Amino acid sequence: MTLSPIIVFAYKRPQLLRQTLESLSNNHLADESDLFIFCDGPKPNANESDLQKIAEVRKVAREKQWCKSVTVYESETNKGLGPSVISGVTKIVNEFGKVIVLEDDLLTSPFFLEYMNTALDKYEHEERVMHISGYMFPIKQMTDDLFFFRLTTCWGWGTWKRAWDKLETNPNVLKQKLKKSKLYEYFNLEGHGDFALQLDLNIRGILNTWAVRWYASVILNGGLSLHPGKSYVENIGFGEDASNTKKGSSIYHINELADKVNIYDIPLEESIMVRDWMMKFYDSARRNSYMKFLFKHYTGSFIVRNIILLSTKLYAKKLI
Repeated sequence: MTLSPIIVFAYKRPQLLRQTLESLSNNHLADESDLFIFCDGPKPNANESDLQKIAEVRKVAREKQWCKSVTVYESETNKGLGPSVISGVTKIVNEFGKVIVLEDDLLTSPFFLEYMNTALDKYEHEERVMHISGYMFPIKQMTDDLFFFRLTTCWGWGTWKRAWDKLETNPNVLKQKLKKSKLYEYFNLEGHGDFALQLDLNIRGILNTWAVRWYASVILNGGLSLHPGKSYVENIGFGEDASNTKKGSSIYHINELADKVNIYDIPLEESIMVRDWMMKFYDSARRNSYMKFLFKHYTGSFIVRNIILLSTKLYAKKLI
Protein backbone atom coordinates (compact mmCIF):
# COMPACT_ATOMS: atom_id res chain seq x y z
CA MET A 1 0.00 0.00 0.00
CA THR A 2 1.37 3.39 -1.04
CA LEU A 3 0.63 5.93 1.66
CA SER A 4 -1.27 9.08 0.75
CA PRO A 5 0.26 12.53 1.27
CA ILE A 6 -1.38 14.65 3.95
CA ILE A 7 -2.37 18.31 3.69
CA VAL A 8 -3.02 20.62 6.63
CA PHE A 9 -4.50 24.06 5.92
CA ALA A 10 -3.68 26.81 8.43
CA TYR A 11 -4.15 30.54 8.84
CA LYS A 12 -3.83 32.34 12.19
CA ARG A 13 -4.58 29.87 15.00
CA PRO A 14 -1.14 28.71 16.17
CA GLN A 15 -2.27 26.91 19.32
CA LEU A 16 -4.92 24.91 17.49
CA LEU A 17 -2.48 24.10 14.70
CA ARG A 18 0.00 22.78 17.25
CA GLN A 19 -2.65 20.49 18.75
CA THR A 20 -3.65 19.32 15.28
CA LEU A 21 -0.06 18.51 14.33
CA GLU A 22 0.70 16.85 17.67
CA SER A 23 -2.27 14.51 17.30
CA LEU A 24 -1.36 13.82 13.67
CA SER A 25 2.23 13.00 14.62
CA ASN A 26 0.91 10.44 17.13
CA ASN A 27 -0.71 8.46 14.31
CA HIS A 28 0.76 5.03 13.60
CA LEU A 29 1.73 5.89 10.01
CA ALA A 30 2.86 9.48 10.57
CA ASP A 31 6.57 8.62 10.48
CA GLU A 32 6.06 7.06 7.04
CA SER A 33 3.92 9.86 5.56
CA ASP A 34 4.63 13.10 3.69
CA LEU A 35 3.00 16.23 5.11
CA PHE A 36 2.26 19.48 3.28
CA ILE A 37 1.20 22.52 5.32
CA PHE A 38 -0.46 25.40 3.46
CA CYS A 39 -0.35 28.66 5.44
CA ASP A 40 -2.67 31.41 4.23
CA GLY A 41 -1.49 35.02 4.17
CA PRO A 42 -2.73 38.24 5.79
CA LYS A 43 -5.78 40.16 4.67
CA PRO A 44 -5.22 43.73 3.41
CA ASN A 45 -6.65 45.13 6.66
CA ALA A 46 -4.73 42.77 8.96
CA ASN A 47 -3.75 44.35 12.27
CA GLU A 48 -0.63 43.73 14.32
CA SER A 49 -2.27 40.92 16.28
CA ASP A 50 -3.29 39.15 13.07
CA LEU A 51 0.21 39.44 11.63
CA GLN A 52 1.71 38.06 14.82
CA LYS A 53 -0.63 35.05 14.79
CA ILE A 54 0.11 34.37 11.12
CA ALA A 55 3.85 34.47 11.81
CA GLU A 56 3.41 32.15 14.80
CA VAL A 57 1.47 29.65 12.66
CA ARG A 58 4.38 29.46 10.24
CA LYS A 59 6.77 28.96 13.13
CA VAL A 60 4.64 26.12 14.53
CA ALA A 61 4.51 24.47 11.10
CA ARG A 62 8.30 24.19 11.15
CA GLU A 63 9.01 23.58 14.82
CA LYS A 64 9.01 19.75 14.65
CA GLN A 65 9.38 16.89 12.22
CA TRP A 66 5.69 16.12 12.41
CA CYS A 67 5.83 13.39 9.75
CA LYS A 68 8.47 11.66 7.63
CA SER A 69 8.76 14.86 5.59
CA VAL A 70 7.24 18.31 6.12
CA THR A 71 6.84 20.88 3.33
CA VAL A 72 5.45 24.31 4.19
CA TYR A 73 3.83 26.63 1.64
CA GLU A 74 3.37 30.27 2.69
CA SER A 75 0.96 32.52 0.80
CA GLU A 76 1.90 36.20 0.65
CA THR A 77 -1.76 37.21 0.35
CA ASN A 78 -4.98 35.99 1.88
CA LYS A 79 -6.75 33.49 -0.36
CA GLY A 80 -9.44 32.49 2.10
CA LEU A 81 -10.14 28.92 3.15
CA GLY A 82 -12.24 27.97 0.13
CA PRO A 83 -9.76 28.98 -2.58
CA SER A 84 -6.86 27.69 -0.44
CA VAL A 85 -8.37 24.22 -0.17
CA ILE A 86 -9.26 24.01 -3.85
CA SER A 87 -5.82 25.13 -5.07
CA GLY A 88 -3.89 23.15 -2.44
CA VAL A 89 -5.75 19.88 -2.95
CA THR A 90 -5.49 20.27 -6.72
CA LYS A 91 -1.73 20.79 -6.50
CA ILE A 92 -1.04 17.76 -4.31
CA VAL A 93 -3.56 15.36 -5.83
CA ASN A 94 -2.26 16.12 -9.32
CA GLU A 95 1.22 15.13 -8.17
CA PHE A 96 0.40 12.09 -6.02
CA GLY A 97 -2.96 10.84 -7.30
CA LYS A 98 -4.64 10.88 -3.89
CA VAL A 99 -4.67 13.00 -0.74
CA ILE A 100 -5.72 13.18 2.91
CA VAL A 101 -6.93 16.61 4.02
CA LEU A 102 -7.06 18.27 7.44
CA GLU A 103 -7.56 21.81 8.67
CA ASP A 104 -5.84 23.49 11.60
CA ASP A 105 -8.48 22.66 14.22
CA LEU A 106 -8.85 18.89 13.98
CA LEU A 107 -7.68 16.30 16.49
CA THR A 108 -7.24 12.84 15.02
CA SER A 109 -7.35 9.38 16.49
CA PRO A 110 -3.99 7.52 16.39
CA PHE A 111 -5.77 5.23 13.91
CA PHE A 112 -6.91 8.02 11.56
CA LEU A 113 -4.12 7.61 8.99
CA GLU A 114 -4.46 3.83 9.00
CA TYR A 115 -8.20 4.12 8.38
CA MET A 116 -7.81 6.73 5.64
CA ASN A 117 -5.01 4.96 3.80
CA THR A 118 -6.71 1.56 3.98
CA ALA A 119 -9.95 3.02 2.61
CA LEU A 120 -8.20 5.02 -0.11
CA ASP A 121 -6.36 1.89 -1.19
CA LYS A 122 -9.46 -0.34 -1.12
CA TYR A 123 -11.68 1.98 -3.19
CA GLU A 124 -9.04 3.53 -5.44
CA HIS A 125 -10.55 2.06 -8.61
CA GLU A 126 -14.22 2.15 -7.57
CA GLU A 127 -15.47 5.09 -9.65
CA ARG A 128 -18.62 5.67 -7.63
CA VAL A 129 -16.70 6.12 -4.37
CA MET A 130 -15.43 9.69 -4.56
CA HIS A 131 -14.77 10.65 -0.95
CA ILE A 132 -13.54 9.08 2.29
CA SER A 133 -14.81 10.79 5.46
CA GLY A 134 -12.86 10.62 8.71
CA TYR A 135 -15.40 12.50 10.83
CA MET A 136 -18.76 11.09 11.84
CA PHE A 137 -21.57 12.89 13.65
CA PRO A 138 -22.26 11.70 17.22
CA ILE A 139 -25.37 9.66 16.39
CA LYS A 140 -26.21 7.50 19.41
CA GLN A 141 -28.01 4.80 17.42
CA MET A 142 -25.02 4.16 15.15
CA THR A 143 -23.94 0.53 15.21
CA ASP A 144 -22.28 0.05 11.81
CA ASP A 145 -18.48 0.30 11.57
CA LEU A 146 -18.75 1.53 7.98
CA PHE A 147 -21.44 2.80 5.65
CA PHE A 148 -21.94 4.70 2.41
CA PHE A 149 -23.88 7.95 2.29
CA ARG A 150 -24.23 10.76 -0.25
CA LEU A 151 -22.87 13.45 2.10
CA THR A 152 -19.19 14.44 2.06
CA THR A 153 -18.07 15.61 5.50
CA CYS A 154 -15.11 17.99 5.48
CA TRP A 155 -13.41 17.47 8.85
CA GLY A 156 -10.66 15.04 7.91
CA TRP A 157 -11.24 13.49 4.51
CA GLY A 158 -9.56 11.99 1.48
CA THR A 159 -10.04 11.58 -2.24
CA TRP A 160 -8.33 10.64 -5.49
CA LYS A 161 -7.38 12.62 -8.59
CA ARG A 162 -9.95 10.68 -10.64
CA ALA A 163 -12.68 12.06 -8.35
CA TRP A 164 -11.28 15.55 -7.68
CA ASP A 165 -11.03 16.15 -11.42
CA LYS A 166 -14.84 16.22 -11.43
CA LEU A 167 -15.02 19.20 -9.06
CA GLU A 168 -17.15 22.06 -10.44
CA THR A 169 -16.31 25.32 -8.68
CA ASN A 170 -19.01 27.55 -10.21
CA PRO A 171 -22.01 27.48 -7.83
CA ASN A 172 -24.35 28.80 -10.53
CA VAL A 173 -23.46 25.89 -12.79
CA LEU A 174 -23.89 23.46 -9.92
CA LYS A 175 -27.38 24.71 -9.08
CA GLN A 176 -28.47 24.62 -12.71
CA LYS A 177 -27.16 21.09 -13.21
CA LEU A 178 -28.70 19.84 -9.96
CA LYS A 179 -32.10 21.19 -10.96
CA LYS A 180 -31.84 19.95 -14.54
CA SER A 181 -30.87 16.49 -13.29
CA LYS A 182 -33.70 16.58 -10.72
CA LEU A 183 -31.14 16.05 -7.95
CA TYR A 184 -31.69 19.30 -6.07
CA GLU A 185 -33.86 17.78 -3.32
CA TYR A 186 -31.57 14.75 -3.09
CA PHE A 187 -28.63 17.15 -2.69
CA ASN A 188 -30.50 19.00 0.09
CA LEU A 189 -31.26 15.75 1.95
CA GLU A 190 -34.92 15.93 0.90
CA GLY A 191 -35.36 19.17 2.84
CA HIS A 192 -33.48 18.06 5.96
CA GLY A 193 -30.23 19.85 5.07
CA ASP A 194 -29.16 23.47 4.57
CA PHE A 195 -27.03 22.78 1.49
CA ALA A 196 -29.35 24.56 -0.94
CA LEU A 197 -29.06 27.63 1.28
CA GLN A 198 -25.27 27.33 1.38
CA LEU A 199 -25.13 27.05 -2.40
CA ASP A 200 -27.33 30.16 -2.78
CA LEU A 201 -25.07 32.12 -0.43
CA ASN A 202 -22.09 31.11 -2.55
CA ILE A 203 -23.92 32.22 -5.70
CA ARG A 204 -24.57 35.62 -4.14
CA GLY A 205 -20.96 35.99 -3.04
CA ILE A 206 -21.84 36.11 0.64
CA LEU A 207 -20.00 32.85 1.28
CA ASN A 208 -17.03 31.39 -0.57
CA THR A 209 -16.91 27.82 0.72
CA TRP A 210 -15.39 24.83 -1.01
CA ALA A 211 -17.17 21.98 0.78
CA VAL A 212 -20.68 22.54 -0.59
CA ARG A 213 -19.27 22.76 -4.14
CA TRP A 214 -17.42 19.49 -3.70
CA TYR A 215 -20.49 17.82 -2.23
CA ALA A 216 -22.65 19.04 -5.13
CA SER A 217 -20.05 17.80 -7.61
CA VAL A 218 -20.11 14.36 -6.00
CA ILE A 219 -23.92 14.26 -6.20
CA LEU A 220 -23.91 15.24 -9.88
CA ASN A 221 -21.52 12.39 -10.66
CA GLY A 222 -23.53 9.76 -8.80
CA GLY A 223 -20.85 9.54 -6.14
CA LEU A 224 -20.88 8.18 -2.62
CA SER A 225 -18.78 8.84 0.46
CA LEU A 226 -17.49 6.16 2.82
CA HIS A 227 -18.09 7.03 6.49
CA PRO A 228 -16.94 5.40 9.73
CA GLY A 229 -19.58 4.54 12.30
CA LYS A 230 -17.38 6.12 14.97
CA SER A 231 -15.45 9.30 14.27
CA TYR A 232 -11.68 9.38 13.83
CA VAL A 233 -11.72 13.19 14.05
CA GLU A 234 -12.79 15.80 16.59
CA ASN A 235 -13.21 19.48 15.67
CA ILE A 236 -11.76 21.74 18.37
CA GLY A 237 -12.08 24.97 16.42
CA PHE A 238 -15.50 26.30 17.40
CA GLY A 239 -14.54 29.88 18.21
CA GLU A 240 -14.45 33.43 16.94
CA ASP A 241 -11.35 32.89 14.80
CA ALA A 242 -12.95 30.02 12.89
CA SER A 243 -13.71 30.52 9.20
CA ASN A 244 -16.97 28.55 8.99
CA THR A 245 -17.67 27.22 12.50
CA LYS A 246 -18.49 29.39 15.48
CA LYS A 247 -19.46 28.96 19.12
CA GLY A 248 -22.69 27.08 19.68
CA SER A 249 -21.80 24.06 17.57
CA SER A 250 -21.46 21.63 20.49
CA ILE A 251 -23.94 19.27 18.82
CA TYR A 252 -20.99 18.08 16.69
CA HIS A 253 -18.77 17.30 19.70
CA ILE A 254 -17.21 13.83 19.82
CA ASN A 255 -16.72 12.28 23.27
CA GLU A 256 -14.47 9.42 22.19
CA LEU A 257 -12.56 8.81 18.96
CA ALA A 258 -12.38 5.48 17.13
CA ASP A 259 -9.63 3.23 18.48
CA LYS A 260 -9.51 0.55 15.79
CA VAL A 261 -9.69 0.11 12.03
CA ASN A 262 -12.16 -2.36 10.56
CA ILE A 263 -12.66 -1.93 6.82
CA TYR A 264 -14.57 -4.69 5.06
CA ASP A 265 -16.83 -5.20 2.06
CA ILE A 266 -20.20 -3.47 2.29
CA PRO A 267 -22.90 -2.88 -0.35
CA LEU A 268 -22.13 0.07 -2.62
CA GLU A 269 -25.33 1.90 -1.74
CA GLU A 270 -26.78 4.14 0.93
CA SER A 271 -27.80 2.43 4.14
CA ILE A 272 -31.52 3.19 4.55
CA MET A 273 -31.34 2.95 8.33
CA VAL A 274 -28.31 5.24 8.56
CA ARG A 275 -29.93 7.64 6.10
CA ASP A 276 -32.92 8.06 8.42
CA TRP A 277 -30.63 8.70 11.39
CA MET A 278 -28.65 11.26 9.40
CA MET A 279 -31.82 13.09 8.35
CA LYS A 280 -32.97 13.34 11.96
CA PHE A 281 -29.56 14.57 13.06
CA TYR A 282 -29.61 17.31 10.43
CA ASP A 283 -33.11 18.38 11.47
CA SER A 284 -31.78 19.19 14.93
CA ALA A 285 -28.33 20.35 13.92
CA ARG A 286 -28.94 22.84 11.17
CA ARG A 287 -30.85 25.35 13.28
CA ASN A 288 -28.52 24.99 16.23
CA SER A 289 -25.39 25.88 14.29
CA TYR A 290 -25.44 27.14 10.72
CA MET A 291 -28.49 29.39 11.03
CA LYS A 292 -27.13 30.88 14.27
CA PHE A 293 -23.90 31.59 12.42
CA LEU A 294 -25.82 33.37 9.65
CA PHE A 295 -27.92 35.44 12.04
CA LYS A 296 -24.88 36.53 14.04
CA HIS A 297 -22.52 37.35 11.20
CA TYR A 298 -24.57 38.18 8.12
CA THR A 299 -27.94 39.61 9.18
CA GLY A 300 -26.79 43.06 8.08
CA SER A 301 -27.25 41.83 4.53
CA PHE A 302 -30.70 42.34 3.02
CA ILE A 303 -30.20 39.26 0.83
CA VAL A 304 -29.33 36.99 3.75
CA ARG A 305 -32.23 38.27 5.87
CA ASN A 306 -34.62 37.31 3.09
CA ILE A 307 -32.93 33.95 2.46
CA ILE A 308 -33.17 33.13 6.17
CA LEU A 309 -36.80 34.25 6.28
CA LEU A 310 -37.69 32.16 3.22
CA SER A 311 -35.80 29.15 4.56
CA THR A 312 -37.59 29.42 7.90
CA LYS A 313 -41.00 29.66 6.21
CA LEU A 314 -40.30 26.64 4.01
CA TYR A 315 -39.07 24.63 6.99
CA ALA A 316 -42.18 25.52 9.00
CA LYS A 317 -44.38 24.60 6.04
CA LYS A 318 -42.67 21.20 5.80
CA LEU A 319 -43.51 20.48 9.44
CA ILE A 320 -47.21 21.31 9.05
